[in-house]
Amino acid sequence: MIPGIRLERISRSLIFYENHPDLNEEISKTLVDRLQDPDDKIRVVACSTFNPVTDPNLLESIPLAVFKAIVDRCRDRKPVVRTAAIEALAHLYSVLFGGSHSPEKHKCIPETLIKLYSFEDCEARAHLERIYEELLLSKTPSDTASSLLGFYQQAGDQGKGGFSRYLLHQAKSVEFLLFCCVVLIAGG
Repeated sequence: MIPGIRLERISRSLIFYENHPDLNEEISKTLVDRLQDPDDKIRVVACSTFNPVTDPNLLESIPLAVFKAIVDRCRDRKPVVRTAAIEALAHLYSVLFGGSHSPEKHKCIPETLIKLYSFEDCEARAHLERIYEELLLSKTPSDTASSLLGFYQQAGDQGKGGFSRYLLHQAKSVEFLLFCCVVLIAGG
């Protein structure tokens, strides 16, 4: 199929999800296929399909296979696709797990966001640190504590290890920054 047609099918999928919930399975199959497309541009657009969505009920109606396919793109061979997938998962997390929602069936999303920090992909790690900061740390102290605890509780054992490494890295960075401030103030 011609790339332009594949892109057009992806761009229309959100409209069909919203207006034709009876077609969710067929739309999802097409979207999963596009997430595995040989063209990286198609995979990037497919990862970003749900970025405009702010309604958790709409996202909850989408089959889990679609989210798992986005999770798989976090390990794509192309960095641009990995970045799009990570950004998409961060958005999905903020919509699905923000507020009163905490859907059990979508636990693969926070688990993946946590596990990815364990990988040696420096570019992905930089994106994850920014995402962690936006999702978890850019709030009031009590909200930050609640967000960190909630995020941690949604992780499995491997994810908890990755998130602990992230927090340890942050602590070392703050410790180094404070050391530099002390040296600067002391005039050394």
